[in-house]
Amino acid sequence: TSPHDKHPPPGPDPPIHTNVSFNFNSKVHFDRPPFFKKFGQVLKDVEPVYHRGGTVSATFVGANPRNNLRLEGTFAAVEHLSHGSWKRVRDDTDWDLIYRWRRTSTILGTSEVELSWEVGRDDGMEGGLYRFRYFGDRKPFGGGKIEAFEGESGIFRIE
Repeated sequence: TSPHDKHPPPGPDPPIHTNVSFNFNSKVHFDRPPFFKKFGQVLKDVEPVYHRGGTVSATFVGANPRNNLRLEGTFAAVEHLSHGSWKRVRDDTDWDLIYRWRRTSTILGTSEVELSWEVGRDDGMEGGLYRFRYFGDRKPFGGGKIEAFEGESGIFRIE
């Protein structure tokens, strides 16, 4: 290099270890709903009315979120009924909408998803009718194609 060069010559590229890195996540073998239930079914529904500052929650029959990371989508949404149609007002990118997945039985492959929304006092959210939507993907027993499903809570009012 000459003394007038401002940057040294580039060095070697860093090594790529993606094919030799360790993964400590256990494999998703399969998902199955509990007996007499279906994926996306509400296990614990919302209350009819909530006030600002409260927390709305619902629990659904779920599936392992590692079946589909939904990088271009969402696992959870809050929808508001406006002029006769449902409009998404929150999704899992919002800090106040919490998505919790838990395996209820490894042997049976069952799990639950809880959605909870901390309704802010001053977040600009108008009163009215709302609902949760849950988006999941199940892996069938014995392999096979991963299948999408949805669930929705009952309707609740924010006052």
